[in-house]
Amino acid sequence: MMSGLLTNWSRSTPPVIAVIDDDETERFLLSDDLRKWGYQSESFKGNYTDVKSLISEVRAKQSDFVICDNHLQQAGYARFFGAEAVVALIQSGIPSILVTQHQDSDVTRLKKWRPQLPVILDKSNIDKRNVELAFDKCSAEVKGIVAPDRRPYRVLMEVDGLYETEVIAFVDAWRPRESVSFPLNLLGSLAGSIGEGTLLLAEVNIGATNRRELFFTKFELAPEPDPDDGLS
Repeated sequence: MMSGLLTNWSRSTPPVIAVIDDDETERFLLSDDLRKWGYQSESFKGNYTDVKSLISEVRAKQSDFVICDNHLQQAGYARFFGAEAVVALIQSGIPSILVTQHQDSDVTRLKKWRPQLPVILDKSNIDKRNVELAFDKCSAEVKGIVAPDRRPYRVLMEVDGLYETEVIAFVDAWRPRESVSFPLNLLGSLAGSIGEGTLLLAEVNIGATNRRELFFTKFELAPEPDPDDGLS
């Protein structure tokens, strides 16, 4: 059975999916798979100096959706990361998903963009069902329909440790016994004011099913507990 991506498609011709990857073989294989799954596919050959030039080509080729790899710098394919491009594409109204084969090493680095990235797929998990589910979710978010696992809530966090560029913390409202991490630079001017045991308030999508999907925004120092309120 087809997912909503195709069953709810209103045009007589299948959707056009752009494939953006600095590996020519990967572009060819994914484009071939997409055509086998019933889509039209456009393979993008690169040489992008900025995100704007990429978006212009996506629009010129009338692509309905985009699949973009995160690492695009090989052989001068692009001068930016795919995450930056996908965020800009989504903001321009084009449903797009980010893929990476380095997700374990990228997970902390991608936190900067994660609030604007509805879906990140590992390359090893790309198949017809996952692509269709990803585009359904992304298309809904482009229209302002945010899935429960993507909705941010104001919650309390406790810093457990600091490294050179990374913060380790606990979010009781998510999983109180499982630590999370995020880049220190997300804290902005607060970075120099925190240490082990610091309490922070932040917006976190606590409906996420795993730490890779978590994002953190709008940090502030939590107020000191009032010793007279009976809660400290």
